[in-house]
Amino acid sequence: MLLTGIKILGSSPKGLAGLEGFEGSRIQGFQESRAQVKCQILLSGKVKQMSSESGKGYSQKQAPGTKLNPELAEEIKKRLRGGLLPCAVAFKIAKDMKIPPISVGQAADLLEVPLAKCQLGLFGYTPDKKIARAETTTSQELLAAIRESMHNDRLACEAAWQIADRFKMTRLKVSNVCEGHEIKIKPCQLGAF
Repeated sequence: MLLTGIKILGSSPKGLAGLEGFEGSRIQGFQESRAQVKCQILLSGKVKQMSSESGKGYSQKQAPGTKLNPELAEEIKKRLRGGLLPCAVAFKIAKDMKIPPISVGQAADLLEVPLAKCQLGLFGYTPDKKIARAETTTSQELLAAIRESMHNDRLACEAAWQIADRFKMTRLKVSNVCEGHEIKIKPCQLGAF
């Protein structure tokens, strides 16, 4: 992948660890498999600071002036695991507080708390970030259900969960089938992607 509009401010000899989509990427004419870098990405004329070392920048996804519910913030902080909010824990918070999962995801962003261990296996795992693996052998019935649920050539996270429930299989299995058939899962119910 060739990335443009990126200014490398510094890197460590370790490589590009922690930046999604940067593994094995070509950045301004040089190749690294993994590095810790700080970079500036030019987006619509704006410079956005990102740092794989700090993990900060999540709050920038939210609209300016978005308010953080103090009760929700405290609940998230109480349930962090190693500074991360696992997907399953985020959903438990949403259920316990009777709020939509997206509200928990937005609050996590405002708190600069990274989400982890996506139940579809798409992000938040170490060392490879995702555990979903392409699976091409599947029933035609399952594949048809996935394709029927797609919108704009993508399968929503919520639809993937519903299909898993309907077919009495793990959510990861549905994600694996999507990976194997180059079907993107988006949007995330927590707003991670």
